[in-house]
Amino acid sequence: MRTKTKLTLGVGLLFTLIVLLAVFSVIQINSLAVDTRNILEDNYHTLEYARHMLKAVDEIHTEKKCRPNF
Repeated sequence: MRTKTKLTLGVGLLFTLIVLLAVFSVIQINSLAVDTRNILEDNYHTLEYARHMLKAVDEIHTEKKCRPNF
């Protein structure tokens, strides 16, 4: 093989690897974005649940019906 052919194959291989890594990176970033969105949504639900619990604890002294809610 000539040197020019070897260089062309080497550069082509490196270019292919860079493109594959870029595609893999984009897929991973999108996956992380979805996971982050789900985590934030779950955290919001947890905060809402905790807020309702605090409200029930605050009202437990005035209304006895709040005890089952807590």
